[in-house]
Amino acid sequence: MTGTAALGAHLSSRSGTHRLCRSHCSLAGPGLVVRGRVGRVEGTTLIIATQQEVVTVQATAGIDVRPGDIVELLADERSRATDLRVLVRPALPPANHDASPARHPDISVVLAARSTMHSRIREFFHSRGFIEVPTPTLVPSPGMESTLTGFSTSYEDHTGFVRTLWLPTSPEFALKRALCGGMERIFEIRPVFRNRGEMGPLHHPEFTMLEWYRAYEDYHAIMQDTEELVSRIARSLCPLRDTTFRGVSLRWEPPFPRLSVAEAFIRYSGIDLLAGLEDKDEFSRCCAGRLSHVSAGDDFCTLFHRIMVELIEPHLGLEGPLVLYDYPLELAALSVPKRNDPRLCERFELYVAGVELANAFTEVNDPREMALRIRQARAEQKNRGLAPTPVDAALLQAMRRGMPPAGGIALGLDRLLMVMLGVEHICGIAPFSLHDEHSLSQRTGRLA
Repeated sequence: MTGTAALGAHLSSRSGTHRLCRSHCSLAGPGLVVRGRVGRVEGTTLIIATQQEVVTVQATAGIDVRPGDIVELLADERSRATDLRVLVRPALPPANHDASPARHPDISVVLAARSTMHSRIREFFHSRGFIEVPTPTLVPSPGMESTLTGFSTSYEDHTGFVRTLWLPTSPEFALKRALCGGMERIFEIRPVFRNRGEMGPLHHPEFTMLEWYRAYEDYHAIMQDTEELVSRIARSLCPLRDTTFRGVSLRWEPPFPRLSVAEAFIRYSGIDLLAGLEDKDEFSRCCAGRLSHVSAGDDFCTLFHRIMVELIEPHLGLEGPLVLYDYPLELAALSVPKRNDPRLCERFELYVAGVELANAFTEVNDPREMALRIRQARAEQKNRGLAPTPVDAALLQAMRRGMPPAGGIALGLDRLLMVMLGVEHICGIAPFSLHDEHSLSQRTGRLA
């Protein structure tokens, strides 16, 4: 449906009088054209969104323009509006028309915010001498965390031989091979994939991860990087206000407060974690007194995670980002033991408003220790009734040639964007989310 309508002479943007320019207008005959989608109609005032900004137009009475219409606005060289034409009238109401903007922002807002975030990340690392390393999407092993399940696929060569390949749960193994090959400061922004239950307010089967590594540095250097990077992104995405997420007002300026895991246990659960590391039975009794139910077979790691999730995490980062550091050695994953306390490991996580955003280590670089950790992870998978993940032989071979000491981190960019935009469900910042795919296909029907 198309049509024209006379307009008043008022044309403005959010920031005041709108000066039409070629960055978001094009020449069309004698005048200038603004094209975009109508976001709201308030009496005779139209709010039109272009890719670059939001334009306010004052129209004459009786104009037939509706929210969601894609329109073309013609103005003369003096930026005076002359007429408006409806180019497309959608068959469906505007997306998010009845939704809270805080929960489900418009797709253009999300995509623009993602673009800004990725640009700031690349500027940050390039200015510090880091190299962006592209890693593969089909890999021999998805990763070795025993709690994660990957997606597999099959490759068939010309002889009919079939090989199982995986989508990565993290680019960690490939990036560590780059460290072994002589790279010293590296990073990557890439989609990663996790199967089996990864669907919820904070989880999606595919999400965007940022990883970076510093050779010859430890987790303290990565803490400093994290403070500087996250605060820089915040200055771009929410420069004029504090963020509100889950009803909490957050500030993003460094330094971020730092809290040891042992201190967090004392403060929020009343449990002496360090004493519990010496006496696991006493630790179990203390946990039983704090938790609603404890099973006889719950081991140290199970109880630790329950205390974290139920009693500690809800208190972390309620004023802004918080670094939680020095985990028990049993939770080391691929981090090294702490140099002055072998009961602990050099690992930290970043929390904001009770949400974990990042996980960082001083990395294991001994190939024998790496092989041992992989065997332990495979044994845990068997105990959970899962098929053991294949070993990345190329990583172990590369580490035998020598991996420098290094610090590294994985930062979930979807969750970071959620918190900075004040969006409480991950589908609100994932424009192509799978959350509603099934119900959407049922509502719209199948194509013949």
